[in-house]
Amino acid sequence: MAVGPALVRDRNAWQHLEAFVVCAVATILITRSFLGATGYPKIGSGGLHIAHMLWGGLLLLLSQLLVLSYLGPVTKPLAAVLGGVGFGLFIDEVGKFVTADNNYFYRPAVAIMYVVFVVIVLAGRLVHDRRPRGPAEQLANAAAIAAEGVVAGLPKAQRAVANRLLMRAAKGGANAEMTAALSTVVALCPPGRATPHFVQTVRNRLPSYLPQSWVLVWLTNILLIGQAAAGIVGSLLVLLTDPHGAELIAGFGQLISAAIAGVLAIVALVLQWSDDRSAMLRWSRYAALVTVLFTEVFDLVEQEFAGLTGVGVGLFALAVIALHERRSRRPLTKAQTST
Repeated sequence: MAVGPALVRDRNAWQHLEAFVVCAVATILITRSFLGATGYPKIGSGGLHIAHMLWGGLLLLLSQLLVLSYLGPVTKPLAAVLGGVGFGLFIDEVGKFVTADNNYFYRPAVAIMYVVFVVIVLAGRLVHDRRPRGPAEQLANAAAIAAEGVVAGLPKAQRAVANRLLMRAAKGGANAEMTAALSTVVALCPPGRATPHFVQTVRNRLPSYLPQSWVLVWLTNILLIGQAAAGIVGSLLVLLTDPHGAELIAGFGQLISAAIAGVLAIVALVLQWSDDRSAMLRWSRYAALVTVLFTEVFDLVEQEFAGLTGVGVGLFALAVIALHERRSRRPLTKAQTST
């Protein structure tokens, strides 16, 4: 068998990355809310001040020590949570380190944080979705599951995943003796208790709570058009106040991107009345992506955390579109075709 890649992608990496980002964003919101409610207290006396960025660094260190020191199914999820909280405490103080006067309240700081998280998510998707895993990576992931089974046992679902990975590795040309040996290890692992990932559980159950009708997509496009209109009006109000520097750039950026997002959403709305549902979903996704990746970056420069409402609209639209794209790939039942 040919030697596989030096960097083997973890099949659960995206779940850990999701937990990292969610914990980091929640930490920033909680930290800012707490500091605002308590009058921005300081830890220290005299000329000393222990910034919360240092506590973030400590948690990041602990997450690294966990990953470097321990095996088992608990290590990476715990490291993702600790690392996310630590990174949130760290990046929350970015305003102090990009300004000459150490300004924690630097207005574009929220936009900087947002861009950082967008880059993290896009980079994660690029790394894990750019190509399918080869036989060496399939085999390595099966071995990792087997190692977890030795430590804590394997629930039925994990055992099935390991066997499926081994089967794919064998079909891809993996070493037969190694595949057979790992299959034996997986079979010998004692039964374990299933501990489903929270994000994965929500993702699996969400479709059953959402309507089966395309009306939700129609409402989503209306919402995107409304968000674009609000962005255009907000940017014009900023530009009419004779802005300078970052405000001028943010105003023009928001105006252009909001106009583009609005046009894309209008096209999607028109296409919804045609038979080409896939094209409609594609244009809707374009509108949501422009909203999330461009319009809201400029909006956050102006409105800071108040601009997160627009981010929520864009993310909700992407979730609805992804759900309907997944449904559109399945055969339609009689009940669905009647909606």
